[in-house]
Amino acid sequence: MAAFLYIVHHLVFIARSSARLIGKDVHRLFIGIAIWTAMIWSSYPIAWGLSQAENTTIPHNKTVFYDILDLLAKPVFGFWIILGHRGVGIERLGLVERRSHPPEHTASSRDFSLSVNQPPLQKTNVQLVLVE
Repeated sequence: MAAFLYIVHHLVFIARSSARLIGKDVHRLFIGIAIWTAMIWSSYPIAWGLSQAENTTIPHNKTVFYDILDLLAKPVFGFWIILGHRGVGIERLGLVERRSHPPEHTASSRDFSLSVNQPPLQKTNVQLVLVE
């Protein structure tokens, strides 16, 4: 319960003020997702309490209740975040894209995977760095 209260405190006070600094649209998205998260997560103890209280719910109903909560908490939450951030660039979130290229591949006498006429494939590593 202490971990849940810590997360609610973070959502209500710390993260909300950070979202407000980014912009009105991000703040509005954050408030909706924060309320959704708090409501769904608060429903898990209710589901547990209902299933334990004098065995009023049968096991099948308890499983269905948890399944519905899981669907609302995970996929709906994820789609909401993805769709809500469509118009928000990574720069507004304080992230910077930094690309790095590995050193050129040098063929050795033991490396038979490269043909003479084919250039080596280059991989690109992308890192997102938080800029304050």
